[in-house]
Amino acid sequence: MSNELDSKGVTVSVKIYERLLATYPADFRREYGAAMKQLFRDQCRDAWSQAQARGLAVLWLQVLPDWAKTSLVQHLLNLHKRESVYTKILRAFRAFRDEAPLRAAFIRVFAVVFLLCVATSALLSIWLPKQYFSMAQIEVQKDEPEVAMAGAHQQMLSPDPYFLTTQFKIIESYRILTNVIVNLHLDEKLARQNGSTTPWSVDETFDFLLHRISVEQTRMTSLIEISVRNQSPEMAASIANAVAGSYKQFRLDQWNSIKGRGLAAWRSTHQGPVPAWIIPKDPPEVMVIMANPARPDLNSVVPTKSKIFLTWIFGGTLLAALAGGGGAWRARQSSLR
Repeated sequence: MSNELDSKGVTVSVKIYERLLATYPADFRREYGAAMKQLFRDQCRDAWSQAQARGLAVLWLQVLPDWAKTSLVQHLLNLHKRESVYTKILRAFRAFRDEAPLRAAFIRVFAVVFLLCVATSALLSIWLPKQYFSMAQIEVQKDEPEVAMAGAHQQMLSPDPYFLTTQFKIIESYRILTNVIVNLHLDEKLARQNGSTTPWSVDETFDFLLHRISVEQTRMTSLIEISVRNQSPEMAASIANAVAGSYKQFRLDQWNSIKGRGLAAWRSTHQGPVPAWIIPKDPPEVMVIMANPARPDLNSVVPTKSKIFLTWIFGGTLLAALAGGGGAWRARQSSLR
C-alpha cells in the first residue's frame, strides 16, 4: 500500500511538472524537455523516499521559483533571437479580441500560472522564518606604536587609502569570527536554531555566519557598520557586538605585538633606559571605539513577508500574461492547421 501511495504522489507531481514544461518555448522543450522531466522524476523519488509528502512539498518550493525564472528568461531570449515571434504574439492577441476559444485558452493558462505563483508566494511567506537585523557601529583609528629606528622623535606616515577596506576583510576573517563562534557557542546555538540535533563544526558555523554578516562604511563618515541577520533579534545583536569586541581585541593584540617588537629592536641597538618618547602616549583602547552598540530590534524584519508576497504576485502576473499569450498563440496555430 505504501509503495502504491509513493508511486501515486510521484506520478501526480510529474504530471503537474509536464504541464509546467508546456510554458517553455517549443525549441527549448524539444532540446531539454525529456531530460528535465527525467531529472524531476528522480528528484521526486528521492524526496518521497526521504520525507514523503513533506519532501515533495520542499522540492516544489525549490522547483517553482527556478521554473518561473527560467521560463521567463527563455521567452525573452526567444523574442531577441526571432523578431517574427513578436509579430506572431501581436497577431494572436488581435485574434484573442475576436475569437472566444482564444480568450478561453488565455484565461485558463493565465489563471493556472497566476494561482501557482500566488500559492507559492503564500507558502514561502508562511514557511520562511523571520530574519531580524541588528547593527553595531565602531570607530576605528590607525595605531602608531612604531619605534623610530633612526632616532627621530616623529615618524611621518603617508595616508593609506585602503585602510578601512582592509579592516572590513579583517572583521570578516576566520580568526575574528571563530573567536565569536567559540565565545558565544554559536556552533550549538545556530545548529539548534536550524533544526540540527548535533552541533556544527567550526568551519560549518563560520560559513553560515559569514553569509549573514555585512561589513561596510557608514556613508560620509569613517565609522564601520557591522550588520548581522538572524532569526532571533537578541542573538543578532549579541553576534554584532561580539564581532566588534573580537575585532577590538585583535587590534590590541596587534598593537602590543608591534610595540614589543619595536622595544626589542631598540634594546638590541641601544643601552640604558628606554626614552619616554619611544613608547606611544595614546592608550591602545582608542584604536577601536564602540560608537553605537547593536540592540535587539523587533521591527527590523528582513526580508518582510509582504515584500516576498508582492514580488511573487507581480512576477506571477507578468509570467501568467506571457504564458496566457503563448497558450492563445498555440490555440490559434492549432485552429489554422
